[in-house]
Amino acid sequence: LINCRRIIVVCSCCTKSWVDMVEPRSQQLSSQPLNMAAAAAAGVSPTEVDRLMELFECLDSSRTGKVDAQRLAMIMRRSNSGIVSDDEVEFMEAWIKNVVSSPVDVIGFCRIYALAPKEIQLALGDACIL
Repeated sequence: LINCRRIIVVCSCCTKSWVDMVEPRSQQLSSQPLNMAAAAAAGVSPTEVDRLMELFECLDSSRTGKVDAQRLAMIMRRSNSGIVSDDEVEFMEAWIKNVVSSPVDVIGFCRIYALAPKEIQLALGDACIL
């Protein structure tokens, strides 16, 4: 049961509860239609999409289902992933603002992440560790 999630279920009719151990979240999500669509759109594996969906959920702090270029650029600027020069930060922000012309949903985020230079992937990937 390593890496399993614990779910506590409470019965509404008798208030009994029990704990159920389920497969790791990534094994459950990979076969969902949204994950399969995101994987196909981004050209990445369904398992990678699981990770990106969790990252997107973290980045979407307002819970609107969308993130915009300004939010992504702010997250990258705050990221601790390596020491980068001002020029590199400006390049990363310009890339994001050029590619993300309007707010993106999780599928759009997966596509953008897959296309992004490695420095941007690293900066965004570390965003929720902060």
